[in-house]
Amino acid sequence: INVTQFDNGIHLYSMASSTLNLSAIGFRSGSIHDPPDMSGINHLGEHMSSRRGVRYNVREVERVMNRYMGGTHGPDINVRCDRSSVLYGHDDLRHRKYMWKCFDMYADLVKSAMLDAYGLGSRVLDMRALKVERGAVHNEYRLRGTDVAEEHVHDLVHWHLYRSNPARRRIDCGRKALSRIKLADVRKFIADRYTTENMFVIMIGPRNNEAVDKVREYFGDLPQRSPTPLIYDHSDDFPVLDGIRSFELVRPGIRQHHVAIALPTGNYLSKD
Repeated sequence: INVTQFDNGIHLYSMASSTLNLSAIGFRSGSIHDPPDMSGINHLGEHMSSRRGVRYNVREVERVMNRYMGGTHGPDINVRCDRSSVLYGHDDLRHRKYMWKCFDMYADLVKSAMLDAYGLGSRVLDMRALKVERGAVHNEYRLRGTDVAEEHVHDLVHWHLYRSNPARRRIDCGRKALSRIKLADVRKFIADRYTTENMFVIMIGPRNNEAVDKVREYFGDLPQRSPTPLIYDHSDDFPVLDGIRSFELVRPGIRQHHVAIALPTGNYLSKD
């Protein structure tokens, strides 16, 4: 893996391959960075930023996803967020030219959202995007966050295991939390977290010099910006149990039973 750092702070991770065609653009921005009173804002920002750009409107984004990635919910789309990062990309595609087309679209979406949030570009983060994507995030919360028992148990274990660690926060959020998030909040969050020093690009397939040229072409003119630091004192990185923390979730009628047992351990290479 070749690692290249650009003058404005962006990191490129590239590997040449004659058989793979994979690219992604990401940021170190996850649910751990959600303000305590705005659960789900990172997830909502991911949805709003992947809706449209300056060069690609909503219909053109759908066309690219349908043609090259199997649909707007296709198997080759790799747009996701977790507790520590957000990613805009795709899985391995059949041809290199398909990869470049998808990268061109994602670069436009991401860069347009960044410049809009900085107050330096056209408005793409607007009220329509907020209203539509609020509904999409709430739908995912119901379909995956609470209706998939394994996912729900995983989130509950994080919530009960930690006390102050932001990793206890959910990636998604319910309707009440979503309704508290305003457009200005999303724009500020993206301005704070979607910065060049927080940004990374992954390219597997092209030669390193070609990948470097592409990143410089698309993002070389972005102003260098540092992310807002995470407010957390790391006192709860490795929680110490002072007793058994147990909980039950009863849902009559679903005919399922799930049990999870979690034990905190020390850090990597510790005796634990």
